[in-house]
Amino acid sequence: MPARTASVCYNRLHFHLHSPILRSTYSHIRRGVFAAVELITSHVGADFDALASMVAARRLYPGSVAAFSGGMDRNVREFVTLFDESLNLRDAADIDLDAVSRLIVVDTQHAGRLGRFRPLVVRGVPVHLYDHHPPSPPSPSSAPNHDALSPEYAITRQLGAATTLLLHVLRERSNAINPFEATLFALGIYEETGGLVFSHTTVEDIEMAAYLLEQGANLDVVSDYTHHSLTERQRDLLNRLILNTEYRTVRGIPIAIAQAETTAYVDEIALLVHKLCDIENVGAVFALIEADYRQPGSDENQTNNSVFLIARSKVDAINVAELLATLGGGGHHRAASAVLKHTDLGMARTELLSALERRVAPQDTARDILEYPVRTVGPETSVEQAGRVMLRYGYSGLVVAYHHEVEGIVTRRDVDRAKHHELHAAPVKAVMTSEIPIASPETTAHELQEMMVRSKVGRIPIVEKGAVAGMRSRLVGVVTRSGLLNALYGHTGLTPGQRRIEATLRREDIVSLLERRLSADELTLLREVGQIGDELGLAVYLVGGCVRDLLMGERNLDTDIMVDPLQRPGNSNDMGRGSEHNAITLASGFARRRAGRLVRHERFGTAVVVLPDGQKVDFATARTEFYQFPAALPEVEFSSIQEDLYRRDFTINAMAIQLNPAGFGELWDFFGGRADLEARTLRVLHNLSFVEDPTRIVRAVRLEQRHGFQMDQHTEDLITQAVDIEMFSRLTRERMRDELILLLEEQHPIHAIHRMSHLNVLSRVHEKLQFDEQVLTLLHKVEEELRRFDQFCSGTPSRRVQANREIRRWMLYFLPLVAGLDLGQVKALAQNLKLGSNTTAVLTSAVIDLPALFERFAKNQTPSAARQALLPFPLETALFGAAQATKGPVSELFHLFLYEWREASPDISGKMLVERGMEPGPRMGRALEAALAAKLDGTATSAELQMEVALSTN
Repeated sequence: MPARTASVCYNRLHFHLHSPILRSTYSHIRRGVFAAVELITSHVGADFDALASMVAARRLYPGSVAAFSGGMDRNVREFVTLFDESLNLRDAADIDLDAVSRLIVVDTQHAGRLGRFRPLVVRGVPVHLYDHHPPSPPSPSSAPNHDALSPEYAITRQLGAATTLLLHVLRERSNAINPFEATLFALGIYEETGGLVFSHTTVEDIEMAAYLLEQGANLDVVSDYTHHSLTERQRDLLNRLILNTEYRTVRGIPIAIAQAETTAYVDEIALLVHKLCDIENVGAVFALIEADYRQPGSDENQTNNSVFLIARSKVDAINVAELLATLGGGGHHRAASAVLKHTDLGMARTELLSALERRVAPQDTARDILEYPVRTVGPETSVEQAGRVMLRYGYSGLVVAYHHEVEGIVTRRDVDRAKHHELHAAPVKAVMTSEIPIASPETTAHELQEMMVRSKVGRIPIVEKGAVAGMRSRLVGVVTRSGLLNALYGHTGLTPGQRRIEATLRREDIVSLLERRLSADELTLLREVGQIGDELGLAVYLVGGCVRDLLMGERNLDTDIMVDPLQRPGNSNDMGRGSEHNAITLASGFARRRAGRLVRHERFGTAVVVLPDGQKVDFATARTEFYQFPAALPEVEFSSIQEDLYRRDFTINAMAIQLNPAGFGELWDFFGGRADLEARTLRVLHNLSFVEDPTRIVRAVRLEQRHGFQMDQHTEDLITQAVDIEMFSRLTRERMRDELILLLEEQHPIHAIHRMSHLNVLSRVHEKLQFDEQVLTLLHKVEEELRRFDQFCSGTPSRRVQANREIRRWMLYFLPLVAGLDLGQVKALAQNLKLGSNTTAVLTSAVIDLPALFERFAKNQTPSAARQALLPFPLETALFGAAQATKGPVSELFHLFLYEWREASPDISGKMLVERGMEPGPRMGRALEAALAAKLDGTATSAELQMEVALSTN
């Protein structure tokens, strides 16, 4: 660092140098060592993250001393020189190793990187560990200097910087820090995370950086020490690395391997590799530097014939931490290093290439990320027609092909410009881009990226050559810009057609879930369907709500099977040549094997198999939908599983589990459904979802309240917009009625009704539907009454069956919403929603008859009269009356009717009346009813008296 810069930095922080918190009274330690030392250290070649972590750790261990185990980076050395008194670090040579009683290690997990202090680990001194690196996999026994620490106490967590980890501990213990410490800690975080932009940076690192700014961290100092010029030696070594760089491709990923020799110590070699990585347009950079010297402060055994290997990766496919762990090194998945001893550049290069071949997974190819089916237009297709095709499928461009030969690409922008010039009838060949790249299914993602950038097109056709000479090539898919970005960088918001098998749940995990949550018979059924699919050459999946509920641990008796007509089993990337009848073919084979009854729906490519025990299994062929206008019923055509899942309503309903034996248990989750399940978030799949089908709004509320989810803000905003533009007015009343009934049939629908009102949806279902505090109170009374009635029926099976047959529960929750309407409004609402005569009768009786009954029951009323008054009404009317009636005589009469009088009978029977000479007929019915009335009213409490009443009845 230039002297002027050092002076400026010193002046900025000088005010804080004499802080009692920072300055320790260790002057006596400088004059000599004493017994029982707690020593804090870090790795050889300490950077600012190591220094900051050591200072933070000293706050956690009062009375401890801190010392570097070996050399340090140049900028760290300059900082330590300037602020030596404030940091109060010990020289490693002054530490009596025999006096160390505990070793506190920060920013490394390996004894091999502890330089002078490694013998303490060998001796068995207790170790406390604080580290942010991911654990390294076991390395070969031959790998030197890679013995992992075995601490008696450890806090490890994968963060961007070890400083962040130590600061978490300090804040938990309410330890305050001053501006000097805040600046040093910020240096550690900013340098280790590349200014918070390296891929291993976490939210906690960013939050902690903000906290340090609040505590007075000086960003000018941070900038001065994280951005510095190269020394002459560094420039010389960097130039030699650049001149000796070879380029290779490993598993489809371009990499660079730079080599150089040096006989003099060079500071911060990792910085040079970082700059080299910025220069090279490759997936990863590896620098091999043969050093014919002993690194200052390093282990005395680290002498000649050592090769420093430093790696930087730009792609997820090359995890350099795991890669270099096999060579005795470690680090992060994007930055790591290793020291290869007793070797030379040639041998080190051979070891590196071997490790790359073993550890680097094959990169995604076009086959993995292509979208299919490919919808094409011919070169003579009009601009107008091409635009309609793009609108129908939501495409931003189309492949132009003639007799399976690709001729070009036409984009939405091409179409819009042509229409602007009134070229609606012009053929697309006049506006398409004809010079486009064409790739094979084996083309790697990086190669596709280069092709896309060079050609400046947003989609690349994927063509598979014929298997034998003379066989025509075929267009099997297209790679889009969004699909490629997702493959390369893991972007979210996947579009249909991009294959994404959920990585966080292994296939074995899903199979285990199936085994735990399904009966043996149900599991056998699914395996059998998959086996039949294999025999027929069909890719088969379990889809829909049953997948969602399986992952949530909930019971779902639906079995929905989907067949992808464009995919073969066994190889999920292999496109088949199926048809819309595949599901029916599969269902037919399943029905024959299980002796089930097959119900076909040829037009829709679906079938239902009813098994001998009554269980139904639904089969469907994957399809996509197009809405000609908002709120219309969709037009359907057969497609792939990706597009079928994309047509669904919410991410949590857009998952599938493969059933074919080779892939049994693979979770297909293109849209983050499982992540939303874990976050309990309800997220719509695309922006026009509620415009195309407004009933999804009611479905959203139903699912949200049933599962205790929360709509994400974007989904809620889309609902608000759809409601504001009156999308419900375009729905048929029948569809709106059916969705409303489904919502009211939920086990606990009150919260859903409340949510509908909050979203201003209830009034859009019908303007007369009301919701206020009074209605809410009545809804809770209805729920309480239903709970009481269920309990009453639970002890008697016949009662339970009768109650389920007679009571429409949704109606009881609907009645409070219309209780404030007059007769004309109720009839108009019922007609508008096409509720039917029986339902309309219940509504009108609730509005007209119940008020009259309340008035009548408020006067002296005999039990028999009350019973006769209520018997003609549907059971829902009596239950709603019991809920609506205020406490007192009226409420008591309703409850007595429901729970005693409705099922009451006299103590005599028709057989007894026949024995007394009464002929069967209408008179006998009147006689028994009169006997019951006398019993209820208390005028004939015995069978004898009831017989007298019956015999006296005309």
